[in-house]
Amino acid sequence: MRIGLYDWKVLIVDRKEIDNCDGRTLPNELTIKIASDLNSTVREITFIHEVVHALLDAQGRCYQKKFDLEELCEFIAWKLPEINQIVEQFEKEIGV
Repeated sequence: MRIGLYDWKVLIVDRKEIDNCDGRTLPNELTIKIASDLNSTVREITFIHEVVHALLDAQGRCYQKKFDLEELCEFIAWKLPEINQIVEQFEKEIGV
């Protein structure tokens, strides 16, 4: 799945594999892992959350701990269409 400039793997895994979290982004492996026991709504929200981590990593902002309101609004304005396309692709791939 294309996220930013890179092809990422998205894996649905046992929650234990990701330290009992709902999701985990592994930028060095270009992999997003999502817990298999989530309902469809929580799975989609978790996936979007992890995609945002991946996009921030692609911008070199993954270690920035705080964003002001303007930075947040700018990120959403520029990335929302891309995030929506990524989510549509994810839903097709998992059969939603």
